[in-house]
This record gives sequence, structure tokens and C-alpha cells, in this order.
Amino acid sequence: MNRKTTHLFALSPAWVLFLVFLFINLVQSYFTPLINDEPYYWLWSQQVALGYFDHPPLIAWLIGAGNLLFHNELGVRIFTALSGSFTLLFLYKIIEAETSKPVNWKLVALLAGSSVFFNLYSFMAIPDTPLLFFTTLFLWQFRRYLNNDNTANSIALGLICALLLYAKYHGILVIGLTVLANIKLLKKRSFYLVFITTTILFIPHIWWQFTNNFPTLRFHFIENLSEFNFKNVFSYLGEQLALTGPVVLLLSTLFYKTQNPFQRTLKVVSLGIFAFFLISSFRGMINAYWTLAAWPGLIVIAYLQLTEKKKAQKLAVPFLLISLAFVIFIRINFLFNLFPIPNFNNRNPQKMVSTLKKASNKPLVFVNSFIDPSLFLFYGNDSCYAINNSNYKKTQFNYMAKQEAQIQGKDVVLVTNYAINNESKLVKIEKGRQYYLSEYPNFKSFQTTAHIDYSFPDKKYKAESKIMIPIVLNNTINANQPDSIQQINIIFNMKLEKNGDLYTCTKNYQLNSNK
Repeated sequence: MNRKTTHLFALSPAWVLFLVFLFINLVQSYFTPLINDEPYYWLWSQQVALGYFDHPPLIAWLIGAGNLLFHNELGVRIFTALSGSFTLLFLYKIIEAETSKPVNWKLVALLAGSSVFFNLYSFMAIPDTPLLFFTTLFLWQFRRYLNNDNTANSIALGLICALLLYAKYHGILVIGLTVLANIKLLKKRSFYLVFITTTILFIPHIWWQFTNNFPTLRFHFIENLSEFNFKNVFSYLGEQLALTGPVVLLLSTLFYKTQNPFQRTLKVVSLGIFAFFLISSFRGMINAYWTLAAWPGLIVIAYLQLTEKKKAQKLAVPFLLISLAFVIFIRINFLFNLFPIPNFNNRNPQKMVSTLKKASNKPLVFVNSFIDPSLFLFYGNDSCYAINNSNYKKTQFNYMAKQEAQIQGKDVVLVTNYAINNESKLVKIEKGRQYYLSEYPNFKSFQTTAHIDYSFPDKKYKAESKIMIPIVLNNTINANQPDSIQQINIIFNMKLEKNGDLYTCTKNYQLNSNK
């Protein structure tokens, strides 16, 4: 009688895919220079905190832990590469649990491998990578919770919810839409154990927000608002249709008939995220990757739909193969820097650092940039700083008082993307960007140190009232720079007693040194 031999170290297809994907991610992590916003989050890791200006702190903690192991790009990405690879493993496990047939591992690999988002955010050290992982882990654990809502599963789900929120605030969409898809959860005692666990674990970050005057909330909901523009809506629609397979994942999710509450949850979460950001596009620009948390649900449902509808699978596979070829090309490009892609590998950081160092032996102060100074700090092992005007968004540099204090009164070189005066020197970086360097003696800035306290007289004001506020500036005009312009940005927050609304008024005052 012949018996099937079972090898001691035999691996399931899920673990084989995990190991292959992990190997690819580790190679990519080691040989690819920092891209996109990675150097900015590395900067965060150098100042470990419970929160940062525009995101929760988990990505900084992961990078900081990796830096203890390796002092290079692999150290920055080691834990995001691991989490990205585990994302694929848990997706496979979810699919395996939702189908009665053996899993078609080739189709799973094709669905995941053909996604630009899934690939980029499986190794890049930015908040979206842990967001993708903990969204997948949340869905995996939520399925276990639906099947058995005991104390252990409830606490585990609460822990994952907290980590999801520590990864990126978009996690609240995943949690909120899950509750919306399962409204009966509100009647379960175990659900409140999940809520309590999440809240307790997230209190440290809430406390950080409170003690720092809620900088993240003010940035996203007050300071970062823009006017309605149809261009933002059409841009959002076009990007999402192109990136979802193209369209394959989105259409599969849209037309799939769910078989149980968990599948309903996947569908509501995925389509709900797209709907939320579609509505949000009417109030401002939406970055394409903000819908990333929808991808785990999309991939699972697309697999279920395509294995059920064989004709749809035959139609979809060619599109997925084209996307896979594109993804492979992008990954190879990042390895060898074949051509620049805006906002990713268009800076050639090592060359940029060496060129700027040769061009100046003075401290560098970057203007209206947070990626370039972060790259300089990582690859240059040298100090620098960054400032911004009112037309540029705030960054973590606006809260780095110690670093700002170190350059006060020193002779510096301003690094800009435009010429400040006739003495500005143009520097071009091979396979990178171009910069203007302008010497600036006795530099002073007030990003983290200037505070104006003014008490309004106790009288009633109309909405159109003009109020004169005395401001005295000492030693802020540089007589040696007659062409320089110094800008002071003043933001007034007034609460009118009449209706209690908060009015924010920004005025820009420009002072010319000749006056």
C-alpha cells in the first residue's frame, strides 16, 4: 500500500508565498535608497514620542527599532518589510477560511502582486505599510471574533484596533465601517470590552494630543482645508479606477453577493472607504493612496468572485498580468534608479548630499521642504534645518525647537527651488533635482520660539471690525541682505460670544530690509 510521504519541513502554499515575498521585500529594502516620505519618518524615529505633528507614532517606533539592528536603509525598513509580508500571509488565511475549496495560490499571488499599492506598501517605511498590515490583521481577528466572541478574542481585537489607530488615523474608518456593517455589535457586552481595551491602550496618544493642543486635528480639519474644485473629484475617480486592478478589484467587490456577515463586512469596509474619500474630494485634493485600507477587503472579495465566475476570471487575468508587469518594472526601477518618478525616486539622495556638501561648508537651511533636509540628515550625517512660509504646510520641523536654536545667529546657506537674489547659486543634481544656494549671514528664525500674547479690550466687536495689534521686531532685518524679504505669519483665533464659532484669520506681513 502506497502512503503519501509528509516531509517534516514541508511548507503550505501560504508560507511559501510569505517567504518569497519577504525575500523580495528584504532585497528591495536593502538596495533601494530612501524614497517618498521615508526619510521624514526616519527623522521622527530620532526623537521618539507618543505622537507627531501629522500622524500617530507607530511608524517612528518601527523605524527606531530597526535602527537598533542596522544603520542603513534595511534598518529603516526591516519591520515594515516584515509586516508587509505578513499582510500577504494573513490575506491568504482569510481567503482560506472563506472558501471550501483548495486555495488557488496562483490567483492570490496575482491579485496581490499586480497591485501597485500592495507592493509599495509592503516594504516602504511610511505609516501606510503598518496601516495595511493591521487592517488585514484586524479583519482576520474580527472573523474569529464573529465566530467566537469570548474574552480572549475581544481583548485581542481591542489590542489590534489600538495598533491600527497608532499606525494611521485612517484606521478609524475601518473600525467605524465594520460597526456600521454589524450594527448588532452595539448590543453585545463583548463589543464594549473591545472598545474599553482600545481606549485604554490609545489613551497615551490622546493625552499627547491634549498636552500639545491637538496639532494633528488642527492641521487636518482647519489648516489643511481647500476650496471645492471639480479637478480634485475627477482626479480621484481616475486614479482609483486605474489602480484597482485596473478596475478588476473594484468591480469584483461591487458585484459580489456576500454569503455571510464577515463577507458583508469586507464589502462595506472596502466600498465605504472609496465612498468616504469620494465625498472628501469635494472639499480638497485626495492622495491616491489614502484608500489603501480598502485593499485587503478588495483582494479577498475579488478572489471569491473570480473563482466563482470563471468567465470573469478569464477576462480579468490579462489586466492583472499587465498590472503585474508594471509593478515589476517599478520595483526594478527603484533598485537601479533607471528613471525618476516624481515624489518617489526623483532626488538621487547620495549624490544630492555629496554635491551640496561640496557646494557649501556652512549649515544648510532648506526652505519649503521636509524631504530634502531629512535625506540630508540621513545620508550626510550632518546637521541642517528647514523653514517654511505661510504658503507651505507645517511639518515636524516647526516643532523642533532644539534644532532651530542651534542655527540662530550663524552664517547659513538657504537651499531653495528658486533664486532668492542675484547671488543665488544654481546647483543641479545628476538624476535628481536642482537647487539654489544663497548665503545668509547672522540667520534668525522664529518657527518654534515666537509667541505673541495680546489681550483684546473688553468690548464688543462686529465681524468686520479692524483691530490694531502692536508688534515690535528686534534684530530681524539683515542689513547685509538688501534684497531679502522677511515674512511673519500671524494667525488670530477669536471666539465670538454671539454664536461661539471659531474664526481663523491669516495675515501675511512682508517687511523689506530697505524700509
